Amino acid sequence: MTEHTIDTMLLEERRYPPPEDFAAQANAKPEIYDEPFEAFWEREGRERLTWFEPFTELYEWEPPYAKWFLGGTLNVCFNCVDRHVDAGQGGKVAYHWEGEPDGDARAITYSDLQRDVVRFANALKKLGVGKGTATVEDMESSELIFIFGDNPGTNHPRMLTSLQRAKDHGAKIIAVNPLPEVSMMRVINPNPRIAGTF
Repeated sequence: MTEHTIDTMLLEERRYPPPEDFAAQANAKPEIYDEPFEAFWEREGRERLTWFEPFTELYEWEPPYAKWFLGGTLNVCFNCVDRHVDAGQGGKVAYHWEGEPDGDARAITYSDLQRDVVRFANALKKLGVGKGTATVEDMESSELIFIFGDNPGTNHPRMLTSLQRAKDHGAKIIAVNPLPEVSMMRVINPNPRIAGTF
């Protein structure tokens, strides 16, 4: 294969436009590319999020660090879950959960999700987690914690990385898979090792 052939292969000019009816219901229309990004994010931040305290400055950019929506206070869970239930959308599907074995599936509505989040939050409170308590939720290593259970001698690299991160942040809890079907919370002590299952 010649270099010219490789260059030609890297040049892709085909387009696959979406069906018109699908494009019509999209949140983002082509004209968003014509407006300055500051105007776009200012509008999106004010219209699509519920703020307990509105932001006063859109962003601060000092490479490589960026801060967005300065001065604002919001609750992510309220924005992702509660406001949909409050607006009468509790019966709407928030996401589709797919498990194993094949066919193990569930459509989770906003009301279901709100109930499960409250249940999980109350379990954390019962374990002593409050405002300012360092915690770690590590979905990536969840299957490892499940497989290795309460064996504190496990030396799987991902498991040790998760526990080390928890220790480094002074976390008291490592929460894993907070879904009702597979809910597990492991309390860890500072050495670190897993101390219990709830």
